[in-house]
Amino acid sequence: MELLLIAIIPNPQECNGDKAIRFFSINSSSSNPIFSNLNINTACSSSESLDNQNVLSKRNLKLISGSCYLPKNSESKPEGEDAHFICEEDQVIGVSDGVGGYSLRGIGSGIYSRELMSNSVIAVQHEPKGSIDPATVLTEAYSNTKAEGAATACIVALTGQQYLHAANIGDSGFVVFREGHIIYCSPTQQHSFNCPYQLGNDRGSDRPVSAQIIKVPVKPGDVVVAGTDGLFDNLAEYEIEQAMIKGTGNGLNPLYMASTLAELALYNSYDKYCWTPFSRASRKAGFEHHGGKIDDITVVVSYIFDFVLRILEFVQTFVDLMPLRNVLSKRNLKLISGSCYLPKNSESKPEGEDAHFICEEDRVIGVSDGVGGYSLRGIDSGIYARELMSNSVIAVQHESKGSIDPATVLTEAYSNTKSEGAATACIIALTGQQYLHAANIGDSGFVVFREGHIIYCSPTQQHSFNCPYQLGNDRGSDRPASAQIIKVPVKPGDIVVAGTDGLFDNLAEYEIEQAMIKGTGDGLNPMCMASTLAELALYNSYDKYCWTPFSRASRKAGFEHHGGKIDDITVVVSYIVPSNA
Repeated sequence: MELLLIAIIPNPQECNGDKAIRFFSINSSSSNPIFSNLNINTACSSSESLDNQNVLSKRNLKLISGSCYLPKNSESKPEGEDAHFICEEDQVIGVSDGVGGYSLRGIGSGIYSRELMSNSVIAVQHEPKGSIDPATVLTEAYSNTKAEGAATACIVALTGQQYLHAANIGDSGFVVFREGHIIYCSPTQQHSFNCPYQLGNDRGSDRPVSAQIIKVPVKPGDVVVAGTDGLFDNLAEYEIEQAMIKGTGNGLNPLYMASTLAELALYNSYDKYCWTPFSRASRKAGFEHHGGKIDDITVVVSYIFDFVLRILEFVQTFVDLMPLRNVLSKRNLKLISGSCYLPKNSESKPEGEDAHFICEEDRVIGVSDGVGGYSLRGIDSGIYARELMSNSVIAVQHESKGSIDPATVLTEAYSNTKSEGAATACIIALTGQQYLHAANIGDSGFVVFREGHIIYCSPTQQHSFNCPYQLGNDRGSDRPASAQIIKVPVKPGDIVVAGTDGLFDNLAEYEIEQAMIKGTGDGLNPMCMASTLAELALYNSYDKYCWTPFSRASRKAGFEHHGGKIDDITVVVSYIVPSNA
């Protein structure tokens, strides 16, 4: 499909220094749209084009969608039982959840849900463009689905300029988010607690005529979040709102927004003490269920916006920034940093045992991991790690601007840290224009990412498997003199990822690379990039079958550990960019 893009760009030859309107076509079937110059109009008044709201107001709204699917661990059903589709050109999305109870009869309802969604995509193509009826789509898809099993389903279409139309049966569903609040939440249909309405070919199954037909007015800027019960059973509305406020504020695209929500739901699903929508509904029904509900989790996020207006805004911003390029190339380098910390669940240590700091003005970052083994002696090493990082910030202020020595910082911070316990530590400074300097002790560390690849990974220091070098005040603890002193040449565009072992024990280098390629391609800022990496590590840490760096190291050391390592996870991401300072 080709879309017409109007772009305002400099055209001094034709417009005496003003901006001209040019037309481009976008091949939207490609994941990387191809822009081809079709013709040039030498209209010189760019302000008139930008202000022409009469033209823009006549444009239909568009859905830009992304999804995330996290099947629960199951050797017999590795694909899980959820399914979904996105027909972006037709502005239709759908989700379906195969009913797990059929497994007692040896039937995998995931086959039914996948066939139902596949048939829904076919049915969408039979509908008139711009006026797709979700109820008709659901009915046709149902009539063509012959597999055994049953499933819930929710199909949502953006029709015309103002409305979402949906057909929903069971406990899948959707919400509409606007300006910081959920303004609509689709109701669920249940015969009884945890027994939703469900489409199927058995006599006792429900039929499409039982689906709720929903119509919701929408406007540009609204966000649609559709999902199966794996999402809505584990995340309350206020939690979805909080995540959406943070994600949209940080510029997350739909794919990453869906991933964020799915991973939050996954986290809650494994929390035995979390007060979830499912545990509340359970108590209301007279049952006692504590915590989340482990289930397949599907999330589809769709942003509603005026396509042409957004492109014009983007192009205008790009044009305005073009003159800065020559200036930027002459500047020194600086760090733009963001972080994410996910402490593991612990009633006795709710703050976890990791700590970190960012001194952006001084171009220094640091991470530290309190050694958990001290808890056997009743000592919380998190206190030591936090004091060590706090003292590191003070030590940074004692250094000369632009020539901070991480080894000196670590030594001073260590000498002023009096708490009991021990911790690993990694302190990194960007000095001058070309180098990262680091002092690293233990199994915290950092990598440098450049042009799609990790070009440097700091080595770990261990006395034995899972026993890293560690700073502390005990006689047997290590001292700052044992830290590795590291110097790495860098250039603009490089990215530094620092973290504790909760990151590097659960994510392999290739996984970090893949996430970084995707994140930088999608324009994630450092904080969002750090959150993405932390949440991927969190997911792997709970995966009992994942072949993680920790499980590989375990086997190499002669131990048998399967899956990830549940631990505190700290990630600091720093983009290296030009600066005046």
